[in-house]
Amino acid sequence: MRLIVSIVFQLIFLSASSASIFLASAVVFPLSTVSEKAPLQMPRLKLRFNDFSPAFAALEDDYYLSTYELETIPRDIAATELRPASREVIYQEIPQIRLPQMSVSAAQEEVVGTLVSQAVADPTQRQDEPEKKVNEILESQKKENGITGKFSHFWLQGKLELTEGLAISDPRDILRVGWFVNGEHQRDGKISLRDGSYEIKVDHLEGDIIAELVDRNGYVIGEAIIDLDLLSKQRLITGFVIPGVDLKLRPYNFSHGGQVIGVYDNPTHPQGIADAGVNLGDHDLNTRTGKNGKFEQQSVSSQSTGLIVAEQARHRQTVVLADFQRGVQIRMFPDPFVEALFDTIDLPKKMRNDGVIFGQISRGAKPVLGYQVRLAEQKANAIYFQMYIADVKSQKTSEDGQFAFVGMADGEYEVEVVDTVGRLVDSKLVSVRAGAISDVRFDIEANRNVSVRAFDPLTTQSQSIEFFLQGQSSPLKAQTEELLKMAVYPGQEPLFVYTQVEGSEQEAVSLISRNKKFQEVSVLNASWWQGVKDLYKISVDSGVIVGFIDTDEAFEVYVDHQTVNTKILYFDQYGKPFDKTSGLKPAGFLIYGIGRGLHTLILDSEEGPVHSEAAYVDGKAIALIYKAI
Repeated sequence: MRLIVSIVFQLIFLSASSASIFLASAVVFPLSTVSEKAPLQMPRLKLRFNDFSPAFAALEDDYYLSTYELETIPRDIAATELRPASREVIYQEIPQIRLPQMSVSAAQEEVVGTLVSQAVADPTQRQDEPEKKVNEILESQKKENGITGKFSHFWLQGKLELTEGLAISDPRDILRVGWFVNGEHQRDGKISLRDGSYEIKVDHLEGDIIAELVDRNGYVIGEAIIDLDLLSKQRLITGFVIPGVDLKLRPYNFSHGGQVIGVYDNPTHPQGIADAGVNLGDHDLNTRTGKNGKFEQQSVSSQSTGLIVAEQARHRQTVVLADFQRGVQIRMFPDPFVEALFDTIDLPKKMRNDGVIFGQISRGAKPVLGYQVRLAEQKANAIYFQMYIADVKSQKTSEDGQFAFVGMADGEYEVEVVDTVGRLVDSKLVSVRAGAISDVRFDIEANRNVSVRAFDPLTTQSQSIEFFLQGQSSPLKAQTEELLKMAVYPGQEPLFVYTQVEGSEQEAVSLISRNKKFQEVSVLNASWWQGVKDLYKISVDSGVIVGFIDTDEAFEVYVDHQTVNTKILYFDQYGKPFDKTSGLKPAGFLIYGIGRGLHTLILDSEEGPVHSEAAYVDGKAIALIYKAI
């Protein structure tokens, strides 16, 4: 198949005029360029089984559940409420009276019974009067109790299953289920090990149901998370008891991993590429894929972000920017495929080792047509495809949803997706390097909300801030410690968000996850920054990264693409810089003179795996990192 595709590519040629027009628009320049490399000394890794909770990893909020509540689903009404709730009375020749589908209190039951009795005793009254009066009473009570939804609360129940080899192996192991909203524990659930089931009461369909299996040493070894916001959109809720909300606990993976697949693969049945090298940024953290193309780096925490580089003989090097919380999927492109693409568009030999962006737009697992792709602040035309064959006349995606940019200089670019009516849908940051393909994929199936709380690590005083989320033109205004909901599309690539404190002239940029429902970002303290800037005579355009680290352990930070001008400082919890030889434990770090570009930082603490964090430095905004390790 690959040989056939290659032959087809090489039989198709552009006219000289078409090729010249295309090449003039295809050669583009980056948002930033990578600084000259300097030798890097890597840390000696110290590995230990990590002891933080998956809920802490997912929601940035560690927790320990109390004993389960004694309250359970009222069994006398649960059986009827599992079906669409209705109440009917039939008398003489008058049609049945249907009351609203709503759970009711004992007081409400008494009122309903009185109204129904009146209807039976006096068949001459209007048929809708009892129902009308009941609706009025129920709505009144809802307002008095502050109930805004259809039901005052919900009971969720379903199967509780341990999968993928997860098991209770010791009587001291604990299985627990809880309801969380914005990372805060609200209520515990009840578990029946004999039936393999659970039930839990929630006041509203918001937040998450989290199940965990904890071993005798307090380590969380398995988890399952149900997004209630998503559940309410996917299911028709017909009663206050919601059955069939099953929880399948899987072993919690503390390390980073994923799979390398071929570009031709069916996304639903990917075939892995064996013996491919996988490297984290330009550090010496590397591994190789197995027979199924899967890889795992046990020395790197899954709560990390960074640049991943995959290499394999007879394939083009692939570069992806990824959030490691979910398994990273990396596509690789065979050399014949790439050469056939270059031949089809008649790309000059001298440009064939430049960078390439190759991507796809899909809705779930199905590619979409009619969409356009562009580079922010760049004049460049995308190449679109018809079943892997470049169609230089096309101005939008076909049924395969694929696109490419060629002849690109090293650096970072923002790739934007525009829908059929010209609306900006999503954008992602892509890192390009010579001789490699930067793989980026957009999923526009459905956006989801991530909740972000901004805070100032150096003061508790509330401050006004502005958020500029990648891909959105209008800012969001908020106060520090205020929770903001942002709509994002799914994907393994993180988003960058700009923040600026009121009264400060300095912007900061942070990377946030598309997959974490609740997360925190730090803001730059204006007075602290001004003092440090003046003390060390720091120029922002030289490239600045500031990190605030929540840890009781000592740590070291290592960064790629260092130059002879790169300086690294550490500071305490009050922001005061100190000498590393002082023996103090740092609460953060400051890197300046790093140069522009996307950097992958390694945070190595005394305990546990290392953490990596991606930082985008554009020479205008200060790259901010907040990390709990």
